[in-house]
Amino acid sequence: FVFLGGFIWIALFASQNGDLRRLEHGFNYAGELCGVDSNVSSEPYLFWCRSPDQPVGVPSGLQMDRPICIGQCPELFTEHVYCPGQTEVTKKSSQNGITQ
Repeated sequence: FVFLGGFIWIALFASQNGDLRRLEHGFNYAGELCGVDSNVSSEPYLFWCRSPDQPVGVPSGLQMDRPICIGQCPELFTEHVYCPGQTEVTKKSSQNGITQ
């Protein structure tokens, strides 16, 4: 019972002193909550760009330290995504579905 009481106390403390939206929404490299904060209110999804030193194609490395908020998830290889610290990333698809 002590464990259950401690758990309830922690849950009440967290709900009164914390921001529970941080559990439901990702936050970008600037600390803004995707889909919540005013600068990114229309961008509810969190996205990690590929590392700039990786060849174009299926990423083998992601910029885990610089996530960004986006309005919708990219569905095609031809979509443009601005990544911090990089120029605009353009992915070109070939006829067989493998990126070039």
